[in-house]
Amino acid sequence: MVEIGTSTDVIYDIAIQTDGKIVCAGITYDGLNVDVAVIRLNSDGSLDNTFSFDGKVITTIEDDDLVRAVTIGQNGSITVAGFSQVSIGDHLGILVRYNSDGTLDDSFGVNGVVSKDFGTGDDELFDLVIDGSGKILACGRTGSGSASD
Repeated sequence: MVEIGTSTDVIYDIAIQTDGKIVCAGITYDGLNVDVAVIRLNSDGSLDNTFSFDGKVITTIEDDDLVRAVTIGQNGSITVAGFSQVSIGDHLGILVRYNSDGTLDDSFGVNGVVSKDFGTGDDELFDLVIDGSGKILACGRTGSGSASD
């Protein structure tokens, strides 16, 4: 068991790097806000201290940020997909990219983050892949209630 934050932690997706290291992405809740959580484990299950300084990275974008998917790029970068709650009933789809050392990739979006408003209501990304040419393909939903696409 790995504690990420100070309260509730949930991992939603994992990816295995070519070197056998395990990348886990999800959320951490501190009692007030939900933030993006990414950890990297060595193949033996111990925290990889070359990722950040302790194997764990917590990223705050808005008040509540939820990640549902992770993938590893050919260059070792780590990209996660999910959504940020800007206000009740208004979520933005997000992609966050980290360098292999756990720092945000400043060459991606704005300071490592791409957020997208696809339409009115909630916009949420649930999965992603990176194709052979480095293009990101993501899927999710937009809309509100039963009127989602």
